[in-house]
Amino acid sequence: MSNRRHGIRVRNSVNIKLYENTSMANGLTGVYGHIKDLTDTDRDIALDPFDAKVSLIVVGGELAGNGSGPLSIDSPLSIELYRVSMLAPTKSSGISFSGILGDRQEEILDLLVRQQKAVLIDPVERQTELQD
Repeated sequence: MSNRRHGIRVRNSVNIKLYENTSMANGLTGVYGHIKDLTDTDRDIALDPFDAKVSLIVVGGELAGNGSGPLSIDSPLSIELYRVSMLAPTKSSGISFSGILGDRQEEILDLLVRQQKAVLIDPVERQTELQD
């Protein structure tokens, strides 16, 4: 709570499961998932390898009053949302997503809030790769 940047940050990690977390009043997003190329860093890649991939499962919990929005994820393999409460947006325009989530914002909010259903986002680019 009340971090200057993101509440929960997930980088280069797959199958991360967040259960019943509260992330609120953070300067940027409540949950932020992203990929980053770490090859040109002082990291010992042989000892500590990484995959530039990210996927999340968020179950329950509350994302409230975060500066840039409740949730943001860049280039995910997939993201699943179940019973996630998104409250008290800091922007006058209300809750807003960016990137792949922003493209489907109305559908995501309709499913989560109005219909109280789970949301699975599995980008088309990934589905194409799996078929090849």
